[in-house]
Amino acid sequence: MAQNSLWADTVHRLGCLRPISTLTGFGLVVEIGDWARFTGNSIGSFVGVVPSENSSGQS
Repeated sequence: MAQNSLWADTVHRLGCLRPISTLTGFGLVVEIGDWARFTGNSIGSFVGVVPSENSSGQS
């Protein structure tokens, strides 16, 4: 379905990223829909990928 759908080109482009497989890319494309409504900064917060720090100690 991902290979022959309207979103096949976008799924293929997302597959160039190392951790994204065809299924993951297809899920992202279907959930996000219109990619033009996001910027590089806002897409991360939408999908839940936000910078964080895990450190020990006082500083």
